[in-house]
Amino acid sequence: MEERIVFSCRCHRMCRETGVEVTGTTQGMHPEADSRSRDAGVIPDYGQFLLTLKVQVAERFERLGDAKIVTLPLDVPAPALAWQIPDPPCHPACSGFDSAEYCRQRWQARMAELRRRPTIQRHRCPFGMLCATVPVVWRGRCLGVCQLVCPQAQGEKLFDRNIELVVLLIENYEAREPELLSRLANPQAVVGAEPVPRMHRNVLRTIEYINSHLSDPTMSVGSIAQLFATNASYLAHLFSQQVHERMSRYIALRRLALAMELLDTTQWQIKRIAVESGHSNTNWFSHTFHEHTGMTPTQYRARSINDENAIA
Repeated sequence: MEERIVFSCRCHRMCRETGVEVTGTTQGMHPEADSRSRDAGVIPDYGQFLLTLKVQVAERFERLGDAKIVTLPLDVPAPALAWQIPDPPCHPACSGFDSAEYCRQRWQARMAELRRRPTIQRHRCPFGMLCATVPVVWRGRCLGVCQLVCPQAQGEKLFDRNIELVVLLIENYEAREPELLSRLANPQAVVGAEPVPRMHRNVLRTIEYINSHLSDPTMSVGSIAQLFATNASYLAHLFSQQVHERMSRYIALRRLALAMELLDTTQWQIKRIAVESGHSNTNWFSHTFHEHTGMTPTQYRARSINDENAIA
């Protein structure tokens, strides 16, 4: 029997104005939600994005980590509505001061910057919190954000690991939902949105090559540039400019996201998963995995299994 999930997004202007309640299952949107969305002028992809981002990123992070994140759509299709900066998310850790003028102004500046350059933004707020905004980016468009807030007492090191875990979960999410994200990233679908420059052909080729050759441990910026008969420094600069991520880090994160997927969905030994995700040295793979998630691959798999049993 499919798990039925019902939630409302009260932070986003479109949801408030239409009164849409996003309903769905872990296997896809519920037919009733599709009907209500169409009647309200909201395309089904929007609701599916809200649902899958919440389930695959926010809820997984809460089960694996020791904090909470809030997900929020940003630059997604909103029929008959011009794009505007959404209200600040209501993060549980910010209860009592989330409506402060400082938070509102900081949020507006952050969202405007994300539209220009969608990269991770973090700061230490005057209320004793560590705050980070992690974008969900597809083909150069920032479709949504994940807001992480932790008390300063947690420490910078653990906070950095929580950010890395959010990044990996987003990478994993993007690998699972490429068709949905591609439809949402269509710049013609967003009313009032600024046009997104088309990606350079070599950048698109590079992304496709990386995603289909993650198991190759020799893959590097230099080897890809040589394959495409272009200068490595130029390709790396172009990639960073358009993807807003260094190519070497993009490769590393994609490999770790693949490893997480294999840990979730197979019974393979850690050594095989290391090889399949492009890590020729098992010990280095475990070290890298721990550095990004705060868990060893074995610990991650155990938590994932326990979560599945708890849900069942």
